[in-house]
Amino acid sequence: MAYPVFLAAGAVTFTVVNSGTTAGQLLWFDRKYGMFEQILMGPFTRAQYIASIILSTVLVSLLSAGIALAFALPVLAGGTLTPAGFVIAGIDLILGSLFFGSLAIVFSVRLRSSEAFQVLSSFIFFVFLFTSSVFYPVDRVPPAIQVVSLVNPLTYVADIFRAGLLGLVPSLFVFMLVALIVESFAMFSVAVLMFRRIRA
Repeated sequence: MAYPVFLAAGAVTFTVVNSGTTAGQLLWFDRKYGMFEQILMGPFTRAQYIASIILSTVLVSLLSAGIALAFALPVLAGGTLTPAGFVIAGIDLILGSLFFGSLAIVFSVRLRSSEAFQVLSSFIFFVFLFTSSVFYPVDRVPPAIQVVSLVNPLTYVADIFRAGLLGLVPSLFVFMLVALIVESFAMFSVAVLMFRRIRA
């Protein structure tokens, strides 16, 4: 695969990291300006509240990815773009948004200030980004980064997205998909458990 094609597809998946911070920011703003208490005083449960945050994160992620994909299409035009591939790519982006949105909620619940949230989330997401296959093939990096990339969900997001969009299914496709599903729902479960203990 030509590097411009590899990079263009990876750059689209970068949007799930940016969009993931939306979840933490929404929670912080709601708590800071008193909206969290008002929402909970209405006919809404905490489960509905966190579901709405995650849903908005997924929608922002898909919209951002769609815009990025529109710019990347001239580079990706040589690939095998099929309806099934777009479905795989869409599901992949949803799972990635679920993971990073949930992670941002965990940070938002645990940290006491919005400044600390911004600093920590920027650093952690930077680590996720540069130990993944978004910008370069993992098999061409130092062994230590290769090991980290094996548990990095962003690697799976980028590789599954490329597989769906370009029709290049790697040998470990099923493993990557299962790993991404497990990591995304595990992080979502952690976010829900921590969110139940949050005080308005």
